[in-house]
Amino acid sequence: MEDVINENWYRGVASAAFSEDWKSYFVVFKDGWWSCNNIPDGLSDVLRNRHFRSDIKSVSLGPNGEYYLQAYNGRARGGATLSQVL
Repeated sequence: MEDVINENWYRGVASAAFSEDWKSYFVVFKDGWWSCNNIPDGLSDVLRNRHFRSDIKSVSLGPNGEYYLQAYNGRARGGATLSQVL
């Protein structure tokens, strides 16, 4: 992640989220651009369905694959596996 931040220093970091593992992260930059690694499949699907737009305001990651994404337009998506809900 350090490389990603160093390569995009001019964007400024708005937030960084980590899962249970430091290798699982999501960095959001102040201009809405983002970078991630080893994220939950559900979040990957959301990003793909949004056509990888660079309008993300924040992302949170949980230790067991939970996620929450909010875009600048106010829309939000979240997810967890069924076993996490029960």
